[in-house]
Amino acid sequence: MKMKLFTKVLPNVKSVALLVMKGHPSTPIEQAEVKAYCDANGLTYSEAVCENVDQLKAEVAKLKETAGMFVLGNQSLLIDNAAVVLEASGSVPI
Repeated sequence: MKMKLFTKVLPNVKSVALLVMKGHPSTPIEQAEVKAYCDANGLTYSEAVCENVDQLKAEVAKLKETAGMFVLGNQSLLIDNAAVVLEASGSVPI
């Protein structure tokens, strides 16, 4: 599972923010997997379910205050706008 690798690379992370695309078939699967991993490993879980790039940017700006790292869902909105997420996230790892 990719979450195990992320937390090995960033062992001091205490909270994870998942970014996913609203309405995409993989969204509920990723939400369940990441939340389960966080719950099993004592990490705080948050998420943003976004419909467009403006909402994505706003959610990242809001979540960066509490997120120890961002995890991008495997959806076109996130992949195509990774640079937007990177810019909005400041120093929070993605």
